[in-house]
Amino acid sequence: MREYPVLFVAHGSLQEAVENPKIEQMFRHFREAYIPIKPKAVVVISSQWQNTDITLTADDVLSPIDEGFAPDLYLNSYKAKGNLKLCDKICDIFVDNRMSIREKRLRGLDHGALIPMQFMFPEADVPVIQLSLAYKLNPEYHIRVAEILRSLKRSFGILFIASGGVIGNTKTFEPNSVKRPEPWVKDFESLVCEILLQGTPEEHITKLSRLFYHECYPKAHPTSEYFMPLLMAAVIGGDAEKIYEGYQQKNYSMLSFRFD
Repeated sequence: MREYPVLFVAHGSLQEAVENPKIEQMFRHFREAYIPIKPKAVVVISSQWQNTDITLTADDVLSPIDEGFAPDLYLNSYKAKGNLKLCDKICDIFVDNRMSIREKRLRGLDHGALIPMQFMFPEADVPVIQLSLAYKLNPEYHIRVAEILRSLKRSFGILFIASGGVIGNTKTFEPNSVKRPEPWVKDFESLVCEILLQGTPEEHITKLSRLFYHECYPKAHPTSEYFMPLLMAAVIGGDAEKIYEGYQQKNYSMLSFRFD
């Protein structure tokens, strides 16, 4: 069974995805460079969805959900296929590991999943399941979730895309801004790169989980939903490689990684 890398991508804003052609180019490059053969299915872990328990979309077709953005920003034409058999298989594996999991019908894709899927698989011919985070946003809990998902990566030819951001302080983002990021943004990026680009995968996981309690963390992440997908990608994957860096909306880091 072919094993794909795990991608951690900064999905950016929906406005940028619609208006800035560089975002589409970035995701198309990810597909061409790292996913040359179409996967059997994609599981997207999105920062934009939290639930009481880990939850999966469970529908044959997944359309964009209404998140309250201006109507002209929606990528409404994209309708992805679901995979109910894979959804059931994931649930069975979680139950076998005594972990709670739920299925959610008629939910669709939020922009954290829609943006990478729209640009990496524009034909909408690859089945996709979106997976939520848990409300408690506890790193140890999500490490355990990712360890269970890792067995799927090895066994079923699934591509995992973890969609979030190295910086999650949305109150410091400035739409349409071309200003340079503030120094604390680059300082936090440097910490993350220092962790991921040296040492072993096991050390990456340990140090990333400690970063949640670092004195600089609350400035970068008042809440942890943007950062949690990165931790999970590191657990599901292996050695890390930086595949993109840049900024939008002043402080929104587009730093992205692949994990083999």
